[in-house]
Amino acid sequence: MANSKQEYKTAWTVLLIFSTALVVGCGIGGASSEDVDAARQSVSGIGDAVHHPARFSQLYVSGSAPSDADRSKFGLYRFWGRTASLSADTATVTVEVTDRKTNQIVGDVEWTIVKQDGKWKFKDTPLPEALPVKR
Repeated sequence: MANSKQEYKTAWTVLLIFSTALVVGCGIGGASSEDVDAARQSVSGIGDAVHHPARFSQLYVSGSAPSDADRSKFGLYRFWGRTASLSADTATVTVEVTDRKTNQIVGDVEWTIVKQDGKWKFKDTPLPEALPVKR
């Protein structure tokens, strides 16, 4: 009987530890899984906004939008957010860059996105160093 009581206490202790780890670990710094998905998915529309300078700049935190010359480079590529990690209202997204014309993967970059007024906005969106620029 004493052995059964000990097993019961051990099972509850393991359950309590697992439950606590699950609740704390799934919080992702207070962000929901919807925030992770929204941050990751936000990168796909940037190539389409390239032809609308005002809309393109609204996707960025004030003062962070690329110059007009650099903005045009974004239209040459497609972007797919592969993974995202969050810390409070800042996301780091690993972005796969694909050439629109050849459908070849050009490379991966990390973009920084911040949540402002309930919307994800780009803060830093580098392109891979060795992007082909001739068209």
